[in-house]
Amino acid sequence: MTQSFYLTLIFFGFVLLDSCSVSYKPVQTNARQYRFDANDSILPDAGISSFVRPYREKLSELTKEVLIQSKVEMTKGKPESTLGNFFADAFYQEAQKLTDHPLAFAAQNYGGLRRPSLPKGNINVGHIYELMPFENYIVILHGDSALLQNFFDHIAAHGGWPVSSQLSMKINGNKAVDIRLSGQPLSGGKTYYFALPDYIANGGDRFFFLKEVPRDETGVLIRDAIISHLRKKGKEGVFLLPRLEGRITLL
Repeated sequence: MTQSFYLTLIFFGFVLLDSCSVSYKPVQTNARQYRFDANDSILPDAGISSFVRPYREKLSELTKEVLIQSKVEMTKGKPESTLGNFFADAFYQEAQKLTDHPLAFAAQNYGGLRRPSLPKGNINVGHIYELMPFENYIVILHGDSALLQNFFDHIAAHGGWPVSSQLSMKINGNKAVDIRLSGQPLSGGKTYYFALPDYIANGGDRFFFLKEVPRDETGVLIRDAIISHLRKKGKEGVFLLPRLEGRITLL
């Protein structure tokens, strides 16, 4: 069985209970109150413990795999952060492998990163699952300069997001100004290709205007792509050393 199977089994397996299409209605309900004393000793069920043990052991083995080392602690913040820069750059590099179109940038919604930081030293698989526990997929969108201006204005209204190094912009109130893609201003007659999580591409975080935008579905989970990216870089002897670069600044 694959690594993704074992990890997803523990984190998401029981949500299947919520996806059943059959609806049930209780014919009778009885409410009771039970008092548990903090000093009570509740022994684990031996049968359940025996059933879960091999999955717990396999999960522990997989999540402890060291992918890469970081020279610094990476922290999350707005309008720009070391954690956001690291993540968006890795996202961009992995997304570029999935399309023949040159990508203008990649962006990750701020709330999609669930850890406030990643430690200095070893970064393992468990860290990345904690950082991004959601089953979000890489989507490549196609849009013109007007669409991107609207998109960047929404990022500005959110106070800044993790964006890859190809993008720089300033926030003036709730508006994005001085937008540059690989050093160039937006061009009116050009089609841009950019990578986003499917959650945002499908209208999450009030990005409703993206729902009908032309796109390429990659079928690749962002989390899996990041893990693969870090594993490869780690084997090459690369260290993480993200810095603040002024990608997004406040006026």
